[in-house]
Parts: sequence; C-alpha cells; structure tokens
Amino acid sequence: MTRKDAKKLALDLYVRGDFTQGEISERVGFSQQTISNWKKSEQWEELRTAQQMTKRKQLKRAYEQLNDINTSIETRDEGKRYPDSKEIITIRELTNTIAKLEKRVNPHVAVDVMIAFNEFLQRNDLELSKKVAELQNAFIKSL
Repeated sequence: MTRKDAKKLALDLYVRGDFTQGEISERVGFSQQTISNWKKSEQWEELRTAQQMTKRKQLKRAYEQLNDINTSIETRDEGKRYPDSKEIITIRELTNTIAKLEKRVNPHVAVDVMIAFNEFLQRNDLELSKKVAELQNAFIKSL
C-alpha cells in the first residue's frame, strides 16, 4: 500500500469508524506517530466532528433521548407514570426536532447515504470501498 493510499484509508477509518490511532496504525502499516501527525496536519478531528453531526446521527440521538425519557416515565410507580412539566417541554422539543429532521432534504442526505454505503462496503470489500470513497469524495467536491 502506498503512503497516499494508507493516508486515505487512515482518514476514512478515523473519521467514519470507531478505531483508535493504534488500531489504525496496525491496519495501514504506519506508526502511531505518523497517524498522529496526519491527524493534526489534516485536521481530522474537525472532519470527524462534522461527520458526527449528520442528519442520521442527530435523528438517532434525538430518538434515543426521547426513548430514555419515556422509559424513565414507564418505570415509575403506578399512578405516577406521566411526564412532569420539564419532561413535557423536552418531549415536545424532541418530537419537533425529529419531525424537522425527517422532512429536511439537503446535500447532507447524500453524504449520509454515501457514508452508510461505504461502511457496508468496508465490511464486505475493503479494496472496493477505497475506490468508491474516492468517487464519493469527488462527487461531494463537485457539489
């Protein structure tokens, strides 16, 4: 694997996966220090943060929070299984957020789909996923 290919794969693993720098180092065949240098010089942390703010992840987080509130309410003693005023406001806000996120269509939707597809490819054909990721990045840049 060339240095350029290793760097692309390392970036992909760091941004889209839950891999440590040590795990990435082992997979791409470069030292942890090299991975750390790439991470700093290429601002991988910012890319990872942006990736985590995708519509899909925001929706997942909102649904999880809504579920947590409802589970908490359901575990209360019989006759006390209703939300208090703060919970009502939170449930309303989460429900509105979910509705807006599910209706909103923007370029990030394409990115979400590409990320999910590439994650699927990585599990099934790592080499193909690298090629597809290059095309996906070119497509995104063209937008």
